[in-house]
Amino acid sequence: MFLNNYCRVSYVNITKTWEYLVRPEHSIPLSELEVIIAKGQPMTIDLERSDIAKEIWRYWDTKQVEMTVVRSVELAQALQEGDQDQVRRMQKQIGGIDPKYRFSQAVLQDKTLYLALSSTDYATFTGTNVRAISDPAFRERLMNAGLQDFADPNYYFANPLGLCSVLYGLNQPGDARNIYTTVGLRSEKVMIYPNTHHIFGGFIDVTEEGKKVDLGYFLRQELQDEIGLSATEMGEPAFNGIIRQIPSRHPEVICEIPVYLSQDRLQQRWRERAPGKFEHRHLSFYSIPQLAEFLETRLSSIVPAGAAALYEFLRHHAQLEIKFRAEQDLYN
Repeated sequence: MFLNNYCRVSYVNITKTWEYLVRPEHSIPLSELEVIIAKGQPMTIDLERSDIAKEIWRYWDTKQVEMTVVRSVELAQALQEGDQDQVRRMQKQIGGIDPKYRFSQAVLQDKTLYLALSSTDYATFTGTNVRAISDPAFRERLMNAGLQDFADPNYYFANPLGLCSVLYGLNQPGDARNIYTTVGLRSEKVMIYPNTHHIFGGFIDVTEEGKKVDLGYFLRQELQDEIGLSATEMGEPAFNGIIRQIPSRHPEVICEIPVYLSQDRLQQRWRERAPGKFEHRHLSFYSIPQLAEFLETRLSSIVPAGAAALYEFLRHHAQLEIKFRAEQDLYN
């Protein structure tokens, strides 16, 4: 009765700001998803495209200055207090060029996901994917160059593979009509999509052997950092696909994960425990019907990967009542 009368969202009327790269018919629990890494195509810039390389690094230099100014008060305070850990953390956030894993392609066969990955870095990501968001002419120029040189419009984008996940929970255990979803408003202190609605995640990591990606472990680590959740407060995450954001050309895994807290207690965790809470300046909570309306009316203010994950969450949400009934004793 609940599924038919309350929770069914028949259609969300939006123009998608993403493309599907992998789209399973049903959610796949990450514990059942095997991820196998294959060798992807690296991004190289020959002498004939040296103009692109110069633009990438000039943009990176500009963004570092912008972010230093935005976070100057925090940085000055950390320096004054001699807080070396905070200074180190902020320096890495502002100017770090950590290696990332560049996405080439993906194939899903049953519950096995084959990912072709190579290496890239955060600076190149900023100079290509991030710049493409606010500079459509630059995006088109990079896409045309990729087509001309490699028959691949995405070749000259760094394309580090990211992951984001919808968080959902119950306000009253055992009553699936009280399902809520969580959306954050990103702060002005982040490099990509500042002051925009999004969900939660980051860039994926690969094991030292370079053969495996533990998406569930990575996701939980990100949620501990961004929201302050403990391992016992999170349930089984599920894989809902891989998309490419149209404005940035950035590929991202989209997931969903239950949390065993009311929205009030989740808000408290974020405010009091999250080391990376600076990434968001506000959290909002939406019921299933409210989430559909939010997507239809606020799409332009949502990061495309977040919109895609929320859209797919709505497509799969009818399964949630059964899941919550099985797990309701875990709520506190």
